[in-house]
Amino acid sequence: MCRHLATIRRSFTSAAPAGKAWAFPETSSYGLYSCPKCTRTYSHKCTLMRHLRLECGVGPRFQCSLCEKKFKHRHHLRDHEKTHSQHSNLTAQI
Repeated sequence: MCRHLATIRRSFTSAAPAGKAWAFPETSSYGLYSCPKCTRTYSHKCTLMRHLRLECGVGPRFQCSLCEKKFKHRHHLRDHEKTHSQHSNLTAQI
């Protein structure tokens, strides 16, 4: 279970009426949480929520300063920027 889900579960359970506990399932009835916008499925609700917040239907947020190509994830931008530095090293050697 991710730490976000544990925090939500604690606050959700503490808000329950006295003497009653609300059910907060770890997974859906099929064992997966499905994105309502695309075909992706997740085993934890918090990863589905992260997907909805950062990925699904959201345009790329990270842009290369050299060629203006855009990426959804910062680590993809970093990998891409390495290709620019490798390319400049190769042209400098020629």
